Amino acid sequence: MTRSGVLVMSTLGVGDILLAQPLLEALRRARSDRLVVLARAGSPADLARRFRLADTVVDYVPRWPHRLTRGAALAPWIMRQRFSLVLTTTGMNPYYSALMAMASRAPLRIGEGRGWMRWAWTDMIAVTPRTHAVKRNQALGRAAGVNSGVTPRIVPYEMELEHARDLLGSDGCWIALSPGSNRHIAHKRWPLNRFAELVLRLRGRGAQIVLLGGPDEGDMGRQLTTQTGDDGITDLIGATDVGTAAAVLSRCRIAVGNDGMLLHLAAAVGTPTIAIFGPSDPELYAPVGPHSIVVKRSLSCSPCDRRLPRGCPERHCLMGIEVDEIVERLEPFITCRPIRPPGLASLQSDECAVPPR
Repeated sequence: MTRSGVLVMSTLGVGDILLAQPLLEALRRARSDRLVVLARAGSPADLARRFRLADTVVDYVPRWPHRLTRGAALAPWIMRQRFSLVLTTTGMNPYYSALMAMASRAPLRIGEGRGWMRWAWTDMIAVTPRTHAVKRNQALGRAAGVNSGVTPRIVPYEMELEHARDLLGSDGCWIALSPGSNRHIAHKRWPLNRFAELVLRLRGRGAQIVLLGGPDEGDMGRQLTTQTGDDGITDLIGATDVGTAAAVLSRCRIAVGNDGMLLHLAAAVGTPTIAIFGPSDPELYAPVGPHSIVVKRSLSCSPCDRRLPRGCPERHCLMGIEVDEIVERLEPFITCRPIRPPGLASLQSDECAVPPR
C-alpha cells in the first residue's frame, strides 16, 4: 500500500499553531496529498479548524494521565495512516514527538532531539537553541522541500467582521489590551495596576479600549474596570471565540499585552503589536508581523522560564517596565485628540488622527 500524507505535530498553544501557519500553508501549496495536524485540544485545535490550516485536525491532551492514554491510542492510529512525511514544530514534547514519529514508520521524518531521540528522525534540522519558532519552521520546510514564509497571516470571515463591528460600534480610536494570560503562564503577566494606569492615560487622550482574553481571565476585566471605571472600555474578556477575537483585533489600531496568544493573533491579522515580555524569551516566541514591538528588561537572570517554569516571586523583569515606556512606544502608531472637559457641545471622545499603517 502506497504511503501518502503529511503529519505535523504541534500541541502546546495557539501561538505555536499561528507561528506554524506559514509552514502549513507552504505544505498545502506544494503537495496534493492530505495534511493532518496534531494539536492540543481546545483553542489550538479550534483555531486550526476554524482557519482551515489542515485537511484534518486531531485533538491531543498533553497533560498526564491523558497524555499516556491518548498517546497509547494515537500511536496505532498514526501507524495505520501510512504517512509519507512527519514533522514536529515548536510546542511539541520532544520525547512524545519522537515516539509518535517512530510509530509512524514514515520514510521521511524531520525533527530534532538528543540522545536516543535522534534515532526517531531520518533528517535533523540544524538550529540553535534560541532560534525563533518561525525560523525553525522554515528549516523544517526546507528539509521537506518547501519554501515557507516568515509572517503568519489569517483572514477572518465576513460574518465575524460584521460581529466585530456590532461589538465595537463606532469606528473610533480602538486599542486592544490583553492584560491576562491562561492560568498556566500567569507568571508572565505585567501588573494589573499598570494596565489600569495605561487605560487612564490612553482614555484621557480620546482612545477607546477593548479588553480581550480567555474565559478564565474574566475577573481581570472586572478588576480593571473597577479601578478605572467602565467609560470608554468594552470588556470582551471571555466573550469571544478565536474567529471573533481575530476580527475585533483587525479593527484595532494596535494591540498591547503580555506574551501570549492574543498578540500572535493580532500580528496574524496585520495589527501592530506591543508585546510585554518578562521571564520568557522573545528571541523564541515574539509575535511576527509588520509592526511587532517587544518591550523587555535585559537582566542577567532573564529569560528564566526554562530554568524556573513559574518564574521568580519578585518578577523584576516585569516590575521594571513602566507605563511611560509603553505610552512612548504607542506614539508612532496612534495620536488621539485629548478629551475636552465635560459639558462642551463639541465633545468628540473618539476622534483621532492615526498615521497610516
